[in-house]
Amino acid sequence: MARIFPHGSLNQVAPNAWQVEGSQSFPLKRNMTVYRLTDGRLVLYSVVALDDAGMVALEALGKPWLMIVPGSHTLDARFYKERYPQLLIAHEGELPPSLAGIAIDGTPGELLAGTGIEIMHAAGMKRPELTLLLPGENGKALVTCDILGRNGPRQSGVRGRILEVLGPPGGFFGVARIVKFRQVSDKRALRGWIAALAERGDITTVLGSHGPPLTSDVVAALRQAVEKV
Repeated sequence: MARIFPHGSLNQVAPNAWQVEGSQSFPLKRNMTVYRLTDGRLVLYSVVALDDAGMVALEALGKPWLMIVPGSHTLDARFYKERYPQLLIAHEGELPPSLAGIAIDGTPGELLAGTGIEIMHAAGMKRPELTLLLPGENGKALVTCDILGRNGPRQSGVRGRILEVLGPPGGFFGVARIVKFRQVSDKRALRGWIAALAERGDITTVLGSHGPPLTSDVVAALRQAVEKV
């Protein structure tokens, strides 16, 4: 049975989109993003195992249909597949040994075709960095794995200082220092990709897998992130 770490409640962060903040053995918080399609099916991105009350709240939103496992965010994938045997699994490449025995049903691009969700990949990365663009009435929500995020409330002590040092330069929003060190292969290409996001003009929310959502001044924040890559 999967260990259920302390977590918060599902909070609506964009039209038909919710996030829940979870924890893990390492003090870095992590988010699951849930998006509800027009027919009520739920798309789960970077899943976080929830307690009984949390799962009831999730199921009240709709039927879990597709679980997207981005990058190395695999901690609670087995928990969801065991709870929902019919849940489709979307992933690019092979799942790690820790998820042996779980079948992949297709890539996110294949399984999300026709849903209105746009698939993007960050440029300049050592391994694929899958992002989603969720449709909305007044703009799109960008869902990211590791590439863009915000620092949450400052934690005290040595652990808090470590997270601050490893997080986005300036302590606000952008590419975390640890991500640049471990995952970025071409900073120029990545800067160009983020700059292109800013120039789109239709992204009104950024939902990272780490840190609070960014819901205001998104274009300015993206342009600032370019300068700090």
